[in-house]
Order: sequence, then C-alpha cells, then structure tokens
Amino acid sequence: VYRIPANVLLLLDTGGEQNLAKDVRLTRSTAQALVSSLQTDDQIAVIQVNNQVELLQDWTTSRIELVKSLDNKLLPGKRVALVKGLKESKGGVVVDIDHLIKRNSIKDALAQREREFMEITAETGGSVGLPTSANELIAQTGEVARRIDSQYVISYKPTRPMNSATENEYRKIDVIP
Repeated sequence: VYRIPANVLLLLDTGGEQNLAKDVRLTRSTAQALVSSLQTDDQIAVIQVNNQVELLQDWTTSRIELVKSLDNKLLPGKRVALVKGLKESKGGVVVDIDHLIKRNSIKDALAQREREFMEITAETGGSVGLPTSANELIAQTGEVARRIDSQYVISYKPTRPMNSATENEYRKIDVIP
C-alpha cells in the first residue's frame, strides 16, 4: 500500500454580482486553511472565477508560492463565471461562500447553484459541504483534506504464482497504515 500525491485544483469563486457582501478574505482564509491541511507532496493549482476565469497559481507543491498567490492575486470581481470555471477546470475543490451570506435578493440564485453543485457532485462522486458559519467553513477544510488524502494504491505480489493456486484458496493480506 502506498500513497499517491493528490493533484488538487482550487476553484475560488470571488464574483460578487449575486452577493455583494461576499468577503474575499474569507475565501482566501478558507483556501489557505485547506492548503495547510493537505500533504506536503500534493500538487495544488488555483483558479479564480469572477468576471473571468483566471489561473492564479499553476501546479506546485510550494506552500509559500500558493500563499503568496492567494495573498497577492486573489481579488473580488463583479460578475460570477462559476459555471464557466467549472467547465474549464473539469472539477476541483470549489470554495463558494455565498451560502454563508444568504440574502433574500439572491435566494433563488443560491438554490439554483446548490442544485448545480448537487448534480456535479453526483456525476463526479464528490461531496458538498454546506456550512452555516465562516468558522464552520474553515473547520471543514480538514475534512476535505482528509478525503483528498484517503485514496491509496494497493498492490499485491504473491510469494508463489496465482496460476498455481487451488480453487477458492485464501491468501491473507495485511494492510499497514
């Protein structure tokens, strides 16, 4: 059993057309919390989605480069191109804080976005977290990192060839964490 480093694409929604109260600082803090929870050999890229879809950080394992990109390049925008960003990125970890700042004027748009996320989740085998506070959002990054890190490759090399095994032969395999 061995661990394969993950390739994690962060797709950060910083568009404010639907929710002018959206706080880019919270998006940044959440992304930084997730990055710090991932394994050091995981590769991470960051895409910002607002007026346009923009690559902020190409694939890297350097946490210093990632934090620098998040601090210096992550900016708010006026419009949301999230669906376009999802299509262009073909998935990834999406940080969308609109659900935390629910306002009556955007309830329909949030409900539509939630349905879209649920469809994408069903199609990709992912998961959706709907935190009710900023603290809960940041706390959930540890669980997201754990899920990302829970995929392993298991290999087996028999001591004698499989074609010499008897029918229904039992072979014990120990998995060591």
